[in-house]
Amino acid sequence: MTTSKEQKISKNSFASKGLYDESFGKEQERKVLLGFLKRLQLGYYEAIAGERPDFTLNFSFDGQAASIGCEITFYYADKGSRGSAQQRFVKQWKKFAKSLRAKLDEEGQENKYLYGAIHFKNSDFTIMDRFDNDVFISQIVLAVRNRKNKQNIRRFERDVFSLLAEYVDHIYLMDTTPELGVLWWPSHLQSGEVDDPTQSLIEILEEKNKVGRTYDWGSVSEKWLLIYSEASGIADMAVLPSDFSNDQLPKTCFDRVYIWDRFFGSIHEIYPNFFEVFSVQAKVLHRRLYSRIVRPFILSPNGNKDV
Repeated sequence: MTTSKEQKISKNSFASKGLYDESFGKEQERKVLLGFLKRLQLGYYEAIAGERPDFTLNFSFDGQAASIGCEITFYYADKGSRGSAQQRFVKQWKKFAKSLRAKLDEEGQENKYLYGAIHFKNSDFTIMDRFDNDVFISQIVLAVRNRKNKQNIRRFERDVFSLLAEYVDHIYLMDTTPELGVLWWPSHLQSGEVDDPTQSLIEILEEKNKVGRTYDWGSVSEKWLLIYSEASGIADMAVLPSDFSNDQLPKTCFDRVYIWDRFFGSIHEIYPNFFEVFSVQAKVLHRRLYSRIVRPFILSPNGNKDV
């Protein structure tokens, strides 16, 4: 018999659930696009990968056809001339967390079900540049082996755990039975204040409008820009404020601009109009607000309300 604990615990119930995805580049863009179309319940299409734009969606059903050019971009509030510090940190952490997981698994059956969240003293995205990963991992494994408390480790003797004593405040622990191999998590990745995304959205639209005007769009019916907010950390959370207005956004060469917020599970059209298209919390899908061009390609409802 499956216990209530067994029913609730899975890798997807932990903060580290996003660390398992190894896709990047065009493969990652395709996953985002297909997830977007799935949530909008659009079907009867072929997604053809390109570069300028990223994809062309050719819809065809019951004698009707349409073509949509779709550009995909990833939202990062901390993106600068050298890219996003958070994005770089997540790549480093994925490699670190998988190496740590492998070492813990070698320690025996009990540790295969051990999950941890590391609370660093200095919560910035350059922390992984300050120590040798192999030494840091070996000290974590030793601290776990010698722990006296099953829920946390708060004291690190400097002569034995020099790196942990210098950089770590404490480590929270949890038994994940029956789920094996849960990756550990850095607590500061989703801690802190989330910035108003308006200015970042303005910059994205200005940049994409400039390059979008140089694309060969062919004979597409509409040009779409999809902004994806993965919400793996505070820098890629694009949570629209309650008083958001698209009056501040610049005009663009795109016919429609969408933002997919994975934190709340919502999809908004933010240009040329502003409204919520999809809400996972309210279980509402506003099909009547879709572009008329793609309405013939909406799949049969799956129980969501059509408002």
